[in-house]
Amino acid sequence: KQEEAIKLSRPFGEPDYILTGKQLNNSAVNFFEMLRGKIPGLLVSSNGLDYSIRSSRSGSFSTSVSPMLVVDDQPMGGSINTTGLSINPADVASIEVILRLTALGGSTGGVGIICIYTKSGGLRGRFTEYEVAHHKKFKGFAQPMLFKGIDHSDNFMPLNSDFRPTIYWNPSVISSVKYGHANVSFYASDSNGPYLITLEGVTSEGKSFHHEAILEISK
Repeated sequence: KQEEAIKLSRPFGEPDYILTGKQLNNSAVNFFEMLRGKIPGLLVSSNGLDYSIRSSRSGSFSTSVSPMLVVDDQPMGGSINTTGLSINPADVASIEVILRLTALGGSTGGVGIICIYTKSGGLRGRFTEYEVAHHKKFKGFAQPMLFKGIDHSDNFMPLNSDFRPTIYWNPSVISSVKYGHANVSFYASDSNGPYLITLEGVTSEGKSFHHEAILEISK
């Protein structure tokens, strides 16, 4: 699912490397330490005060040209050190790196492009990982009406007078491991049948289902 979300938006082309989820060290002191040693061909170094990033695409790690830094699909100008230090590692959802030669980043991205997607922008938090599933109940547009069938044990009806089009309807039938099998009961009408039974609902995995069966009643 994460890979499907990634493919939705890549203005600078397909990345050579992708860091997401547990591959990211969100507790790192800064963005550079988060990236250090994670991407082959990408060297992150520091002189104690400032950080620099060099790419093997430049032909030499000693060159002063840094890869282009992009945050939430927006190319960042200025010093890569200043921009990188302004990024909170806890806000980083995904890092995508392009080291191959590409013209999509212009002359600035000629030695590589580093795309950072935050949890609040760009891919809109599609990479945010939850340790537990969150369930939410929404109110329907209208409360279902109460369906009242006919109880022949309490109500006398003349013979051949009950030809209801709907014999039984119940929107709250629950069958699960907790509740076990669901049992329903109803009185048939005076029609000889056959009766069409329609089952519709949602499984515990959230998948909808529809099933039909024919009921024959022997008199």
